Amino acid sequence: MSLTVVSTELQERVKNELTWDPQVTSPNIGVTSNDGTVMLSGFVTSYAERMAAEQAALRVRGTRGVANELVVRLTGERIDPDIAQDAVRALKFNLSVPASVKVAVHNGHLTLEGTCEWKYQRDAAEKAVRMLPGVRGVSNYIAVSPKVSPELVKDKIEDA
Repeated sequence: MSLTVVSTELQERVKNELTWDPQVTSPNIGVTSNDGTVMLSGFVTSYAERMAAEQAALRVRGTRGVANELVVRLTGERIDPDIAQDAVRALKFNLSVPASVKVAVHNGHLTLEGTCEWKYQRDAAEKAVRMLPGVRGVSNYIAVSPKVSPELVKDKIEDA
């Protein structure tokens, strides 16, 4: 059986996956496909739903790439100061996120900056804020700067 999927068949598979995913509730999502590339267009009510739709499309056999053009249209508009306050609180209460992580908000889009020792901390910061009401998108610019140097690791391995 060939791994190549006809565009209309892939399009139907992705539509079905979106229908069955409980995190994707918007009926306003359009799906097109061409040679394994799926394009999602339309409107969703949250950034979390936008990301869930992308993940659902990537799960479908035959999908090689996803162009996510979904636009977040919020049902109850929130102002940036309220979103920023919620984001700061979410970062503060997440024990995996170091205090060096800062957040900025512009038109509902969050920008995370700062440093952390581990990638899981970077991921935890993004996960903590992406589900907040009013968030339209998240840019994660947190740098991972481990305290352990490669030379020290090399020396430990050689000593062992």
